[in-house]
Amino acid sequence: MLRIFVLVVFALGFVVSARASVVHVADGDCAALADAIASASTQTETTIVLAHGGSYLSYGGAYTDCSLLVHQGNVTVEASGSEIQPFCLARLIVVDAGARLTLRNASLVSPECGFTPPLSAEISNGGELQLEAVNIADFSVKNDAGATMTLRNATARAGGIDNAGGLEIYNSTLLAEPIYNTGVQLVLANSVVPILSGPAVPPSCAVRGLDPQSLGGNVVGSYCGWAVSADRRSADAEAGLGPSQDNGGLGVPTFAPTSSSIVRGIGVAQYCEPTDARGLVRPQGACDAGAVQFDETKFVGEGGMNGLWYDRAANGHYVTIQRVHDDDTALVIWNTFDRSGNQAWIYGVGHVSGKHIHVEMSQNLGGRLQAGGAPTGSRVSSWGTVDVDLTSCLAGTLRYQSPNPAYGSGRFPIDRLAYVSAFGCVD
Repeated sequence: MLRIFVLVVFALGFVVSARASVVHVADGDCAALADAIASASTQTETTIVLAHGGSYLSYGGAYTDCSLLVHQGNVTVEASGSEIQPFCLARLIVVDAGARLTLRNASLVSPECGFTPPLSAEISNGGELQLEAVNIADFSVKNDAGATMTLRNATARAGGIDNAGGLEIYNSTLLAEPIYNTGVQLVLANSVVPILSGPAVPPSCAVRGLDPQSLGGNVVGSYCGWAVSADRRSADAEAGLGPSQDNGGLGVPTFAPTSSSIVRGIGVAQYCEPTDARGLVRPQGACDAGAVQFDETKFVGEGGMNGLWYDRAANGHYVTIQRVHDDDTALVIWNTFDRSGNQAWIYGVGHVSGKHIHVEMSQNLGGRLQAGGAPTGSRVSSWGTVDVDLTSCLAGTLRYQSPNPAYGSGRFPIDRLAYVSAFGCVD
């Protein structure tokens, strides 16, 4: 009996270990990538890890095609921010019926053919395909009848999607050609799907064919009659989105929203992805539509408010803001004048709450510059309060209140004059 038990344990251990394998593929080694995919079987879960920020580019001659051709098994490719490129006229991704591919954190690069290639499905799915935090660029996508495809935090600039199966799209930014839907299911949530327009194309909804099922939180063209009350219709869904570029994370190109973008805060929490395409935690206050969550920490926590501000209409009033720590403290210095025209240097360290700063300000008085030496005789005097409210990376309002009649109270707009080079500001 003991012998049988030991044999069963060893047998179970062998089965468990055989069900999953992890393969690391060196930068640019397309042959090893193809071999790892081909080795997958219906009994094997194969995870392929690519080099961080690698380049898996297909070339002619002696070089191997870097296309992801999954004919069987369950394959996950952790691209780690790598670029993947097929041969000219070749399909980049093919998933056969019964096979499964999950691709994460990849930038799909179009080949340079030297001519305009004919229209074709460069990403073709007949089985099960998941694209997570993937920049599809301008590849065309075809999802066959009976196949299922899921896009999460995906980004596309052109190309288009032809869906004849089941397609679910969450928190993706698809500034692309139409989504042709003839399938049994097309689900959209917290995504950006703009209008279609051009010199020879009248404005229209980017989803054509059968109406999708909207779960809400989408930014869609004004002509999309299927939109629900939780969606946002817009004649310019791209307004407030930056260019396709590296916006952080693993470097996969994305479209980052500005603080005034229509995508801000409209996402439905139930369907909000836990992170965005860069790995930034969602939500921050509220869930944004699209692949990129507006990074409040860039504006506040990492020093995005730092720099020099001024009153554009009354030059000479300069406000310096500097985060003192990464928590909720900031130094504010206001170089200004009293009502009699005397210059004043007012300063304080105060509390930061979001984009609001409240500071108890002080002023140095009575100082005199010694000949050839430092000033002497100065004393610190309580001045009053200053409140700064920043509405964006470039603008805000300063309010002040002082018991000193030489200043009194008031408010004026401030505009950014200079950044601190060590910090960025997402807006």
